[in-house]
Amino acid sequence: MMTHALPVFCFAAWVSLGGPAVAAVYKCADASGRVVLGDHPCVSAQAASASMASAAVGSAASGDVVQTPESKRAASLARIRAAQTPECLALGDRIVLAASDPRAASAPDMGQVLAQYEKQCARRAKVAIQAESNRQEKLLQKEAACTEKRRTLDERRAKLDSLNAQDKLAWARLLEEVSRECSK
Repeated sequence: MMTHALPVFCFAAWVSLGGPAVAAVYKCADASGRVVLGDHPCVSAQAASASMASAAVGSAASGDVVQTPESKRAASLARIRAAQTPECLALGDRIVLAASDPRAASAPDMGQVLAQYEKQCARRAKVAIQAESNRQEKLLQKEAACTEKRRTLDERRAKLDSLNAQDKLAWARLLEEVSRECSK
C-alpha cells in the first residue's frame, strides 16, 4: 500500500490546498477610504467600502477585483487542474471520489486506478501543486512588500510639509512605485 501514498497525498493537497502557501489576504478600506491589506476579514462596513474605495481610485477599471478566500482557492485549484491531462483528471477524480465514498473505494479496479495515476500523473500533479504554491508565496510576499510601502507612504505623508526637497522627491517616487506595482 505504500506505493499508493503519493497519489493520495497529491490529491489530498490538490483538494485541500491549505497551509501558509494560500493564506488569505483581505483587502479592506479604512475610515478614510484608503484600501488596506490584512490577514483578518474585513468588518462588513469595511467590506462594502473596499469596493467603493477600489472604484474611487480607478482600480476596478484596471481589473483589480476583491476576491474572497474561496474564489482564490477555486482559482488555484483551476490552475492546478489546467496543468493536468484529461486522462489524469479522470483518474484523479476517481481517486477523490474513492476517498469520500466507501463504495467507490472498494471498486475492484481501484488498485489499478491508483497505480496508473502514480505512473502517469503523480509527478505532473506534484509539479503543478508546487508551482501553485510558489505562485501563492510570491503573491503573499508582494502583498507584504506593498503593505510596508503603503505604511511608509502614510508615515511620510503626515510629515510631507516638513520634508526637504530630496525627501519629497523620494516620497513621490515611492508613491509612483506603489501605484504602479501594488494596485494589480
